[in-house]
Amino acid sequence: MVSFILSIFENYLFNDHRWRLLRLLTIVGFVFTFAYLGRIVFSTYSFSQIVTTWTDKQGILKLIPDFVLNIFVLPIWDARHFFIPIAAFIAAFVIASRYLQEVFEVEKFIETSKYLLSSLFGLRTPFLKIEAGEFELDDPDFHPIRDIGGPGWLVVNPGNVVLFENLQTPSRVCPEGTYRVNRFETLKRYKTDETEIPILADKHGYIEETIATTKDGIGIRVKDIQYRYRLQAGQEYGDHSQKDPDNPNPYSVRAVSDMTYNRNISLSREDNKTPQMNSWHATINFAVDSAITNYIQNHLLDDIIAPRFPETPRDEIANKIFTQAVRGRMLSNGAELLWWDIGHFEIISGRVSSQLVNTWAAHWEGLANVRLAYGEAKRQQFQEIGFAESQAEMLKSILSAFQDQNLQHPDTGLSTQDNSARLQEILLERTARILELMGGQGNSFGPSNEEIPPPSG
Repeated sequence: MVSFILSIFENYLFNDHRWRLLRLLTIVGFVFTFAYLGRIVFSTYSFSQIVTTWTDKQGILKLIPDFVLNIFVLPIWDARHFFIPIAAFIAAFVIASRYLQEVFEVEKFIETSKYLLSSLFGLRTPFLKIEAGEFELDDPDFHPIRDIGGPGWLVVNPGNVVLFENLQTPSRVCPEGTYRVNRFETLKRYKTDETEIPILADKHGYIEETIATTKDGIGIRVKDIQYRYRLQAGQEYGDHSQKDPDNPNPYSVRAVSDMTYNRNISLSREDNKTPQMNSWHATINFAVDSAITNYIQNHLLDDIIAPRFPETPRDEIANKIFTQAVRGRMLSNGAELLWWDIGHFEIISGRVSSQLVNTWAAHWEGLANVRLAYGEAKRQQFQEIGFAESQAEMLKSILSAFQDQNLQHPDTGLSTQDNSARLQEILLERTARILELMGGQGNSFGPSNEEIPPPSG
């Protein structure tokens, strides 16, 4: 019985349709009741006396029952008694409208009056549509659903998600569709974000630059950091939901709540004293920025600029960003990191940069000198090998000449003196020929200079 009475009371306060008519009849009943009470208190005569006087003068009125005549006598004869309850209702309505205007900072009194009539009696229920994270408004200055709350109707187009709040806690999270906004239910707006309503599409993040100090006290500027993230998808069959034609924009109800209420607070840039809530995008920016700066602060300059290990700093930072701790921090803000690119490093101090370049130059100059010396040694080696080969060719040529003349044979018929002369003649001839070849005036062992083809290219 108690629950039934509570449901009746709740429907009377919050629901529409026949309940709004019941509220209207209740107010009308109160007006008549207080008017009747005023008639009793302030009148010196009764209804029966008035009705009796009328019926005596007009006999035809005797055909009408007395209680019907009493009903007509009250508004006709004692209409002044309606002034007080009607004035009380109008005063209460004006005070309530002024209160709403003050609380919600509405510029026009007529707007809160319309909202109050709609809330009480369901007259001209407001309607609002959301597209691409923004409200479609005829009047950008005020809309009752956006600025005050229900009752009303809200249409959420695909790709958006809305969070409703009641007077104490969040009430529900709704994706695309048409929803009835109940009384005392407001629409959560994100005034610090790029859009006032969350968008389920992937977002692109960009950090122009961030500065950190290495473990050995050298400042480094990291520029052009880019990444993509999205609202965390809900779980399905033990894993996170994936995009598909049937569910193009998966999301998690808890992620929407975390995105809304788990944000960082920072000081205002204007006076550096007033605390303000950061946008969701700024919160994710801070998480990515912290992961990069923490890595730089825990490593030396050479480990970042000139690493001496197989993995590059980018791989190390990527592993750090995708660790459970950093991912858990982003998930606590309702975000899921999809991709990132760190950009490039830059040393802030010009002296350090110059010294680093000089150090690298000395290293590479040393390597170049070693290679140059190695090349010179190889050239000298090949020259000596060529000289030795030319001497061998000379000896082989002389021996070949001896064999051609058969100087060693005793039956040639030549005397020893003749053999010596002949030997001297052959040596002189062969030596002159070799010198001639070395001078480039003929070469029986290879092509002449004229026969050498020109270099290609």
